[in-house]
Amino acid sequence: MKKLFLLMLGIFLSILICSAQKVSKDLQEFAMNFSLTNVKIRGELMLFGKYKNNLSSLTYESYIEMLKKSELKSNKGIAKTVSKVEDKYFQSEPKTFVIVIYSKKWNAIICDDANTAFVDSIKVLSPNEKVPDLKRFVKK
Repeated sequence: MKKLFLLMLGIFLSILICSAQKVSKDLQEFAMNFSLTNVKIRGELMLFGKYKNNLSSLTYESYIEMLKKSELKSNKGIAKTVSKVEDKYFQSEPKTFVIVIYSKKWNAIICDDANTAFVDSIKVLSPNEKVPDLKRFVKK
């Protein structure tokens, strides 16, 4: 009886592990660098320049320019990747900005609030799954 229980438990755990979302190492690395870059950009914008203490008027285009400038120092490829995504949603608020991108390369949606140290969510879509409205990934 004990062996049967352990066998059933093993099968159950195997099914759970196999059905979990698989996030590629490349996507994980991008997400980490993306988040770190956004935190850095947010910090610079909050302290200096025309957005000092209020990011409400930050636009996607200005954000991309900041990404390109930050690449001169580090995080090569982030601006290029973000600029070439198939779909995006950008929202600025007084103290932060949120960007949600869909990349066909990874068939994944990545949501990042620049106020947090890590990306807020990664959703890898199944092969036939339609890309949902990116706005719904932004937490209110």
